[in-house]
Amino acid sequence: MSFFIRKAFRFGPLRFNLSRGGVGVSAGITGARLGIDGRGRPYVAGGRHGLYYREYLRKPGGGATAAPGSPAGAGGRGRGAPAGRLKGNRVELWEPTGATFAPENATSPEPPEPPTEPPSALLPWGTLAVLGIILAVFLDGVVAAAGLLILAVGAGGGVWVAVRERRVLTLARELDAMVARGRWDPALGQRIAAEGRFEPGRTPRGRLVSHLKQAHREACRALATGEQVDEDEWVLIRELEQLLGGPSSETREIRADALRGLIVVLAADHRITDEEWEILDRVREGLRLDPEDLEEDLDLIQRLREVERLRTGELPEVKAPVRLRQGERAHFNGRGRLLRDRQLRRFQRAGVAHVVRGWVVDREGPLVLTDRRLMLLDGGAYEIPLREVLDLEVDLDDNLIQIVRDGRANPIVITTPDALSAGTLLARLTEM
Repeated sequence: MSFFIRKAFRFGPLRFNLSRGGVGVSAGITGARLGIDGRGRPYVAGGRHGLYYREYLRKPGGGATAAPGSPAGAGGRGRGAPAGRLKGNRVELWEPTGATFAPENATSPEPPEPPTEPPSALLPWGTLAVLGIILAVFLDGVVAAAGLLILAVGAGGGVWVAVRERRVLTLARELDAMVARGRWDPALGQRIAAEGRFEPGRTPRGRLVSHLKQAHREACRALATGEQVDEDEWVLIRELEQLLGGPSSETREIRADALRGLIVVLAADHRITDEEWEILDRVREGLRLDPEDLEEDLDLIQRLREVERLRTGELPEVKAPVRLRQGERAHFNGRGRLLRDRQLRRFQRAGVAHVVRGWVVDREGPLVLTDRRLMLLDGGAYEIPLREVLDLEVDLDDNLIQIVRDGRANPIVITTPDALSAGTLLARLTEM
């Protein structure tokens, strides 16, 4: 059987989706994204205001596949982009209903926008020079003389700007070399401050700022790639932030984003060893980040560490709220809900039928996992013998466990607040 965890990370403008099939990536804007999943399948996704869809693109020699997470296929629906599907001339949309134990309105913080190049300062001077040429060539008298004066001013200003931009590019190259060395150069810092007229407490502006922001981002990423944190790398980051007006929420988020990139690498196999945890902790301290800055990400890491313990250590034993059979042992006891996929409503738009579906609660009560069966106690006991479990998937975003049971065409969907532990234990017990 296969067991895997889906989790998405944002890293710059891209969104990485971890799964056992690999690392998928997508990019785009809110409401429209183009991506490739972990199995190399291209797809388009979109939607706004609680309604979403995902359609896999048709490959040469093959048809489009159903979206993972749809009731007819494997996979869960993440909070950020729940899946939908296209069937013939009917569009099926998915709408969160609050039936899962995960908060439907939770969203990951947007990453800071990458620095963009400001428009060239040569543009207004060049425009002025062209205007002077037109006036001097096509008109005469006082206007032509004024055109020559405008031409001289535009050309002079253009030369001044060109010389200044040449100095900026020289400083930018030296800045890149300094970041590559990972060591702060005070003399270069003074030249940059003088060129950009940077002052403490003042928001810096100008073309040099974009180079500083990119250098700061690269310095943070460089620190996050090493297993050992060099104090010189932190001094470099700190001094770059001082040139950018001092530490701010933006620079702090860039540091946190660099650590998230390391988390993506270490968590790609859905396992976090003690050694990897020590590396993450050293990098977090090296970037001067508090646990609160990465609360959601560190929570995932802690849960992945717990997964490793559950997969390799002794099985925990808990007290069951129901009498067990002779020799039967309980290993998980928590809250649970059995979910059903239901049509919520339908409507017509542009001559196409749209069907809105969502989860509804079918049963709710204590969820108990033993070495023989999975039980949901709701008046009576809804049971799944472990020997009938063929496959399962855990979706951390919505705390869903989807179980493929022998003899059933559609997966059984269960939600529990601790889906990670329940899914890990279920996967281990079915393999014993």
